[in-house]
Amino acid sequence: MGRYRRLLCAAALGIAVGACDSTAPPPPLDGRIDGAVHAEGEPLSGVLLQLESSTAATTRSTVSRADGTFGFDGLDEGDYAVRAAGLPDRVLPEALEAQASLSRQQPSRRVELAARLRRDASIVVEVMAEGVGLPGLEVAVSGPESATRITNELGRAEFTGLVRGRFEVAVRGFD
Repeated sequence: MGRYRRLLCAAALGIAVGACDSTAPPPPLDGRIDGAVHAEGEPLSGVLLQLESSTAATTRSTVSRADGTFGFDGLDEGDYAVRAAGLPDRVLPEALEAQASLSRQQPSRRVELAARLRRDASIVVEVMAEGVGLPGLEVAVSGPESATRITNELGRAEFTGLVRGRFEVAVRGFD
């Protein structure tokens, strides 16, 4: 009886030790990629963001919030690309992409997607009195950006390379 009890204890001990040696797969990472999309500091809302993984079979999409931020969660370890699509018309149609790698050591990452605004708008102001151009006057435009020019000998001031948008014009310097 003692012999069987020792064999039974040894077998139970072997099972317990054997169970400790088995390698169970680690739980999924539950990683996160956060970011923002903007054009020259201006947040871009409503931009479609696509996430693709080259190492994990993951493809997802989301839309940027009013402040330009976005996020993807529940991600596993791997290498990811975030791409912006559906940019507003005032933004240059350039490829916006960021790379991020997630691991157990770095389960979350932040990416920034920076676009450039189109600068194809122009404003031409002519300041005249009785059909004659008035030189030397200050003309200021304000709106999405601000600029100042002095009218030339023909009373003309030109503003080129402006971003698209609504502007106000003011003329100063009348005697």
